[in-house]
Amino acid sequence: MESCPNCGRLYSGEYCANCNVGSPEYKQDFPNVSWAEVRDHLVKRLLIDQESIVHGEDEYRWWPAFLCQRVFKEAEGRFIEASPDNWMEIVAETEIGRMDDELGSALADAINSEFVHGAAIYNEGLLKLRTSFAFNPLNRSLLKVFHEFVLAQATIAHEIAIKWKDIEGIEFAYSQHPESGARDTWDDLLGVFWGDEYSGGEILPDFQTALDKARTLIPQIMEKEGWNPGFSNEDVAFFTLGNASVGMGLRPADPENLKYGPGIYIYANDLNYQHSLEVEQSNFMNFMASELESASQLGSFVSKNYIGESAARVTSFIPYGPLAENRFNPLDIAILITNLATHVSNSCMGAFWLVNEATKAKSSNFGDDDRNQAL
Repeated sequence: MESCPNCGRLYSGEYCANCNVGSPEYKQDFPNVSWAEVRDHLVKRLLIDQESIVHGEDEYRWWPAFLCQRVFKEAEGRFIEASPDNWMEIVAETEIGRMDDELGSALADAINSEFVHGAAIYNEGLLKLRTSFAFNPLNRSLLKVFHEFVLAQATIAHEIAIKWKDIEGIEFAYSQHPESGARDTWDDLLGVFWGDEYSGGEILPDFQTALDKARTLIPQIMEKEGWNPGFSNEDVAFFTLGNASVGMGLRPADPENLKYGPGIYIYANDLNYQHSLEVEQSNFMNFMASELESASQLGSFVSKNYIGESAARVTSFIPYGPLAENRFNPLDIAILITNLATHVSNSCMGAFWLVNEATKAKSSNFGDDDRNQAL
């Protein structure tokens, strides 16, 4: 596998697919992605039974318990007009309920201090969890990360619905399967991430060794992709590309490692924005990220996390499961981490770009012409 010096696309064989489209030498190296591929992967890996799912055109709805999770194809397109290589925006959403603006913004921010696999978004009276994946022929390995994120979303949605059931002012989105009715027993798979302690099985002893080796390979991969090294220590390594900054690291004492198994944190921010976010601003940023086309929403902006940190950045977390699947090949772990880090960075930078465009058009919620002052 090589990187094309002209367009940067990975390819195998003698010719780059993007640069030789329409020529006799053209060869499409990777089959196009489809909704059916995503659906079949999620249904199989999440062990979804027919009594709890309803299929539609380019979507399905799943009732793991009393809240419905909808997974659907939101958009699709091609990398370049002449190329047959495609991309597809896949979204998982779970509605929590309806409430007023003040409560909705506050609860969305509270969720995002814990939900590091997508974002809680409050908009026009509705609070929901949203995770999106910009799927393309080159990132099929991230499907196994996405299905873990989908499960995490379904789990935390039900956890917070139970925790907040006595809060006045919430009209919860309780629902049931149109034919099977309400579930007598919850989906067993919710138990993997339920509570504070990971229940997905034994943490394999060779995992940490493989992860340590993978982390030594990350700088080489990032350099090849054009990123410059930044601050680093034994826990985290940061890289920059223009105004984009992305870091990958460990925080073993954090609760995510107990709930989802030992994993890797990813942090992304725009270096032009050095201000902290207020509650309403963090919710606005997560909404803007959800508006991006062909960009993944695999983490969230938050005004302040559980240890008091506040910064205008996106935080994501890759859980133990998909990393452990590659424990016999540290290079694959490193590629998985850097690939997802790029997705998180693209979402972060795209959200700030949308804010900048909205500010220029004098329609920003922040109401300030200067980007730094706006945040």
